[in-house]
Amino acid sequence: MLSAYHAKYFAYDLTRRTANGIDRLSMSLFDAAVDLNPHQIEAALFALESPLSKGVILADEVGLGKTIEAGIVLCQFWAERKRHLLVICPVSLRKQWALELGEKFNLPTQVLDAKAFRDVQRSGRAPLSEKTVLIMSFNYANAMRDELKTIAWDLVVMDEAHKLRNAYRPSNKIGQGIRWATEDCRKLLLTATPLQNSLLELFGLSTLIDEPICVSASRDSASARCASKSPSSSATPSDAPSPGRSRRGTTSTLYMRRCRHSFNGPTAMHFHNDSGT
Repeated sequence: MLSAYHAKYFAYDLTRRTANGIDRLSMSLFDAAVDLNPHQIEAALFALESPLSKGVILADEVGLGKTIEAGIVLCQFWAERKRHLLVICPVSLRKQWALELGEKFNLPTQVLDAKAFRDVQRSGRAPLSEKTVLIMSFNYANAMRDELKTIAWDLVVMDEAHKLRNAYRPSNKIGQGIRWATEDCRKLLLTATPLQNSLLELFGLSTLIDEPICVSASRDSASARCASKSPSSSATPSDAPSPGRSRRGTTSTLYMRRCRHSFNGPTAMHFHNDSGT
């Protein structure tokens, strides 16, 4: 028979898991020790918007708190008892991620490398099944791709994701390995520079989330070129599908970027950029 204390605890836990929208986040962040800005809440809600989504790209400008936004999402997954959480980042940022998640969100973390992996194994535990947020580098994630593939990750966060913008190319071994290992998992990509030379770089990132998006956009682009070149085609340039419009329409469902100059103050509400620029 449940005691009054346990009955209250289970009621509290069920409330945390069944709330929706902003209330859903407020419950999961009850124990967090961080001052949140409205645009960070907006980004987290965007990432959590659809339970069927395969992932999103958060591309806010440097200094707007992408790590905090990802922390909010990780905190929500943890509150929902989804404990298979993985952060992949450059090797120099692993300790920073562990510190931020531990101090600001009270989440248990473990930086996993070859030595830590062996130490956990020696203790008789499965390193990738630890009930913590696992943090590893791009290189180590690629080296562990076969092991990562066996885990049904609830969420995979990739920081500095622009380093994987060429993951669709066979020559990019690290990108190919990480994409294969996490292809069936929900992903959250963080990057301040999603575009450096071409809009196609953004679609290179999108293949990490959902490869058919990029394939579909490429077909639309090819159709537009054929329609404009074929002498027998009745389609005018205005009738033909625009590759740019197709790409922007596709990316609006998985891509968010905000810039500093768009803010009027620390409490200003911010916009969702559907233009893909």
